[in-house]
Amino acid sequence: MIALKRTNRTAWGSGIVFFILLTFAVSTPLSTLAMVLLPVPLVLLIAKGEWQRAVIHLLVALVVLAVLGSFLQAVLLLLFVGSFAYVLGNGFRTGHVTRAMINAVLIFIGFIVIGLALLKWSGIAILPLLMSEVKKAISENPNIGLLEGSHSVGTINQLVQQISLYFPSFIVLFAIGSTLLDAAITRMWLRRTSDQFQPVFSYLRFPPMLVIIFGVSLVILAFQLFHQEALIWTLANNVFLIAGFLLALQALSLLWWYVKPKPWGIFVFFILFILSFIPYISQLYLLLGVFDIVMDLRSRIDKKRQK
Repeated sequence: MIALKRTNRTAWGSGIVFFILLTFAVSTPLSTLAMVLLPVPLVLLIAKGEWQRAVIHLLVALVVLAVLGSFLQAVLLLLFVGSFAYVLGNGFRTGHVTRAMINAVLIFIGFIVIGLALLKWSGIAILPLLMSEVKKAISENPNIGLLEGSHSVGTINQLVQQISLYFPSFIVLFAIGSTLLDAAITRMWLRRTSDQFQPVFSYLRFPPMLVIIFGVSLVILAFQLFHQEALIWTLANNVFLIAGFLLALQALSLLWWYVKPKPWGIFVFFILFILSFIPYISQLYLLLGVFDIVMDLRSRIDKKRQK
């Protein structure tokens, strides 16, 4: 009886939160954050097996958005939210969270790419528009006055080129970060309701192929191989950035697993997280991520604890 009341309370609460986030997503300056968090209530419902309620929420949202705006945009948005929520929620329900997160990231990337394609077909070139906005913002920044004349122009152009070069990586990293945030919030809520679900971040583990991919991209960049081949050079830069980010996540996952049970573990991890942004220290995180993938440091530490 208690479990039934808890399920009904979660279902109603999830529905209310979903439509509040939907309102923010389509009508406020907080639309990006609301869009990222929009699947969370549905993920929670599907994780608890309440997929029928999730479908009802999506259908009601489709009708409302179709009346208020473009039907095609509403279908695209809710198709993304529904597929993302189903994959991630089903991962929580079945215990295959890591695999579900990878599939959810791919869905997120696909949604962004389709959205950019629709903008381009409608006559809006998002990348040139973004570049012009960046130039305008930098030019209007008073601190840019520290750079005189042509040197200032050269610096702006260089920064714009870097943003253009790494634009695909920004899309992927945004998708990964958003998926991790959604999964973490869902996990926190499920834990709060005393349900036993697989941890999200503590046992994150990427395949050894990631180390090989990172190594190959590092060699290409270090020796400037294929520098004249624009496609290969752009691909190597983006792969290096994404693989490095994932290796740092691997290291942070290991550190979180290690310090979480200890007193002040959350505070210690927060300090470790801040340190990961310091350039030279961040390289140590990359090495730790490589060692964890290759050597499975968690298993080694567990064996030592058992002795």
